[in-house]
Amino acid sequence: MALVAAVPALTISESALPSQQAANIEKFIELSSHLTGFATAEFEPTRANTLLGLLMNSNFQVRLISALDAPSSEIDNELTEIIVTFWYAGIIAIDGDVSVDTYIDGLIWKTAWFATPKTICSPFPNDWSLPPSEAVS
Repeated sequence: MALVAAVPALTISESALPSQQAANIEKFIELSSHLTGFATAEFEPTRANTLLGLLMNSNFQVRLISALDAPSSEIDNELTEIIVTFWYAGIIAIDGDVSVDTYIDGLIWKTAWFATPKTICSPFPNDWSLPPSEAVS
C-alpha cells in the first residue's frame, strides 16, 4: 500500500520538473547575460541547458545554485571563468574535463564583428586583409 501511495507523489514531482528546469535555464541565461554583457536574447536555451546540466553535476553545484539565486552578487571567479569561456569560446572546462561545444556560435564572433570563424566563408574575397574600419559586417 505504501508503494501505491508513493506513485502520485512521483507523478507530481515529475510534472513539476520541466517547469523548474525551464526556470533554472532562464536564471542561468540571466546570469550569463550579467557575466558577459550580452542581452539574454543572445543565449540559446539548448546550449544553456547543456552547461547548466554539466555544472549541476559537478563540484560547482552549490556555488552555481547560489549564483542563480542572486546573479548580481559577487560570483566565484572559477565559476565565472567556466561560464564566460563557454559562451565566448564554446569550450567546456569543468573538473579537469575539457570539450568543445561550439566554434562558430561563440560570442567572440559577435564581439570581433570584423572577423569570421575560419569555417565560415567570408562575405567577399580578401576581407581578412582590410583594417576593421573598412571590413563589411
